[in-house]
Amino acid sequence: MNYFTYRALLTIHDKILDVSGGMSGVKDEGLLRGPLSFIQDDSYYPSLTDKLTHIVYSLVKNHGFNDRKMIYKYRCNFVFYINFYKN
Repeated sequence: MNYFTYRALLTIHDKILDVSGGMSGVKDEGLLRGPLSFIQDDSYYPSLTDKLTHIVYSLVKNHGFNDRKMIYKYRCNFVFYINFYKN
């Protein structure tokens, strides 16, 4: 299974900022890395729906980036979904 990486999250965020503008940078790296790590534990998040729900909830609630735009959070989840089904 291909899990979404921290680097991929930053890349998507930067691309969205290039198109839509906004403040770059990470406010709290732990708020971004934590959910990416947690979803790899199938005992807590056994299904794809559980994993996506946790990612969306965490990114929306915790605001790990300096820019608080919502669009990158949804786009990241779409990319995660696509990567999940590659394997």
